[in-house]
Amino acid sequence: TVIVLDIMMPDADGIELVRFLAEEKTRAAILLISGSDMSMLRLAHKLGEALSLKMQGVLVKPLRAAPLRDALESAHAAA
Repeated sequence: TVIVLDIMMPDADGIELVRFLAEEKTRAAILLISGSDMSMLRLAHKLGEALSLKMQGVLVKPLRAAPLRDALESAHAAA
């Protein structure tokens, strides 16, 4: 299972969702995406690692098909 999580959502906080996923002890790989501040994306990734989540990587919007496909294939191979 792979969760593709946009950290900047209109009605939710992606950072809080990363914390929630850790509290729920999700075993899914997590791929973070964002079209905003890259430093926030890196911070969310580091937080996920610190919380022992399976952080798959980060992608910047607008998404391109090839990098998304590569990230999903990498998550599949790691599982």
